[in-house]
Amino acid sequence: DNLQIAAKSNIEIEISAEELHHLHNCVLTEYPQLGNVCESVLVTDNRKPDCPIVFANDQFQKMSLYSKEEILGRNCRFLQGKYTNKSTVISIRTAVQKGTALDVEILNYRKDGVPFWNAFLMLPVHASGIRGPVTHFIAIQKDVTILKQGRISPNSWNSAEVAFYLDHIGLGEYGNIIVNKDINGVQFLELSREAIIEQLAAIPEHQNILLENIMKLKSNPESAYNQLIAPGRSSTDSDLATYKQPQQSAIELNNPQDSNAIKYWRQSPEYGTTLCIKFYYQNVIQLFLFDLNKKYVQLVAEIENMLCAKISIEHINNKQQRIPIIDDESCEIAKKSTKGGTLKLLLTHQFYMPPVNVKKALNSQQNAMIITEPIDALYFSKNDGPKIVFVNKIAKQTLGWPTKKDIYALKLGTFI
Repeated sequence: DNLQIAAKSNIEIEISAEELHHLHNCVLTEYPQLGNVCESVLVTDNRKPDCPIVFANDQFQKMSLYSKEEILGRNCRFLQGKYTNKSTVISIRTAVQKGTALDVEILNYRKDGVPFWNAFLMLPVHASGIRGPVTHFIAIQKDVTILKQGRISPNSWNSAEVAFYLDHIGLGEYGNIIVNKDINGVQFLELSREAIIEQLAAIPEHQNILLENIMKLKSNPESAYNQLIAPGRSSTDSDLATYKQPQQSAIELNNPQDSNAIKYWRQSPEYGTTLCIKFYYQNVIQLFLFDLNKKYVQLVAEIENMLCAKISIEHINNKQQRIPIIDDESCEIAKKSTKGGTLKLLLTHQFYMPPVNVKKALNSQQNAMIITEPIDALYFSKNDGPKIVFVNKIAKQTLGWPTKKDIYALKLGTFI
């Protein structure tokens, strides 16, 4: 069973439901202000070496694109990257060692390489009130990239901040290239079409979008983050009104001044314009953000493009039941059932059946060989060659040959 195999990784490290309930009560007793906070949450176990993660909620998966299966049992440092401030990392490490609360803003990186500004509040949870030893830390996080970056001129951006902007306009796939090539704001604003092709390898459609946005930034730098809703990110006017740079130091939530640290955090689930989808396919677990306005056909196309395979989809609901998604209606029901959380999908490979005349031809050839992944369906004959004797549409598109005749004439050895 694909789902069971995928879930075996580090799930045994996850805190049990009973322990989580007890910990939840301890947190609310010690920090009643957190009762209605609906943000990304991690829980780490301070009793174990390296303070590993033992719980992650859906909001964390959506914010970071890391599945809980791959992060449970690990320290949070995997979120750090090239431009993460080392002094901030040291302050977090010191707070863990001392068992104190900390409110900082840190540059972190999603799994796809896109950086984001993370408002990071870390609170110690004690064994018995505030007098006992620290058993756990709860880390509450919020992506404040739009709130922070809207106040910085594009000419002052470093490469990570250019990557923020590309993600904001829906071109986050180029963010990692920007960071790796260290293209700062000044250099980004000077990119020509030729440079975009050479340095970013952007497709024609994206070339036009990039050039249009570069021109807008040059003529009106303040317009960079006018649109508050971004792919995978959202902010509201109230966020802007209450956002305050963290004091980058230890805090005490019972202090009225320090309690401002949580005022701009969400108090109810956020639905937004994107949905976090988590799929299980063979031994792969992957997360991606999907536009809620897109339909079933677009969902299937997006996933099949990632996997280069023909797939069928089942929704895994809260009762761990598998419900097929076969059209727009079943797709909408599955999306709405998440209530702003993660949509879990189990994917199964669909094997392609050749036409009857091709099947007869294959049956007449001794030791015919069928390859079904990742190109989906290629049929080889070992007689006289051997040669490819049939190719389906998906294989043709994947291989990129203009006609079937070109493929039929190709020797198997040449292909491999």
